[in-house]
Amino acid sequence: MSEYEPLFAEEREAAGGGGDLATVQELFRAASGPYLRSFWSWLAWAVVFPGAALATPLALARFGPAGTLLTWSVAILLGGGIELAAIRGAARREAAAGAGADADGAAGGAAREERRAGAAAGRSPLEAPAGHSPLAVPGRSPLATWALRTQGNLSLVAVGLSVLLVWQDLAWALPGVWLLLLGHSFYVLGGIAFRPFRAYGLLYQVGGVAALWPGGAPLPVFALTTAAANLWMSYAVWRERRERQLGSP
Repeated sequence: MSEYEPLFAEEREAAGGGGDLATVQELFRAASGPYLRSFWSWLAWAVVFPGAALATPLALARFGPAGTLLTWSVAILLGGGIELAAIRGAARREAAAGAGADADGAAGGAAREERRAGAAAGRSPLEAPAGHSPLAVPGRSPLATWALRTQGNLSLVAVGLSVLLVWQDLAWALPGVWLLLLGHSFYVLGGIAFRPFRAYGLLYQVGGVAALWPGGAPLPVFALTTAAANLWMSYAVWRERRERQLGSP
């Protein structure tokens, strides 16, 4: 046992059933469920962010700082609108699929049999049967609210640093700072819910370091990083959902 032992605790816990870590991961997974329903939203960000980054020099040259602010505002609204539409579309499809399964009646019969078996075994009707989690409840939750507030606080820090950098005539460092901060958030919070978020966050952080490298090209690096990272997440979400569909009866 050494002071570095906690660095490897997660792998051991995962191999041994997870313990309290598995509970936390399951809660985070349930809270982040809406953002993992559709790969289209991540694919949209893979286009929107690089496009805004590459359009920034032109907007700045023609319209000044107001043009830059408008470019990024439009980009974020556009990406957010696509993300919202993708999430709602996926939720409607899941609801329709669930309604069809309920209409079949087989699921209801199986549930009744499980309740009877649980009663015979002395299990509470509220206790989840083996293989099912009582924590995986989609929709809003206090944990989701906490995570969003934490992300909002980090965004406030980023805005404060951005104002300082612009004030000190160091606006070239903005892409790198934002990549580093967003990468940290995705690695820490997102990685609890969905392991591919860790690679996603690391890609952002590597891009942030490259964007801050003296004599580099911050905006092209930002464009390349966000394109690669969001394409990766799009693929990861698509793969995970496909595996779940293939594994479902």
